[in-house]
Amino acid sequence: MLNSIGALMLVYAMRYGKAIIVVPMTSLAPVLTIILSLAIYQVTPNPVLVAGMVLACIAIYLMAE
Repeated sequence: MLNSIGALMLVYAMRYGKAIIVVPMTSLAPVLTIILSLAIYQVTPNPVLVAGMVLACIAIYLMAE
């Protein structure tokens, strides 16, 4: 049920929003997955992984403006 609601919200976002903003925002899921997996497995990320996550967040912020 949550998947269908998420898909419907994505369709509405693509219909009423700009694709250049909506698509990067929806692709933040891999970054969130990495953060959750690091928290669950209690692993300290290496500097390259941290830099990649920070750059992804900065890119999404800059595209949203």
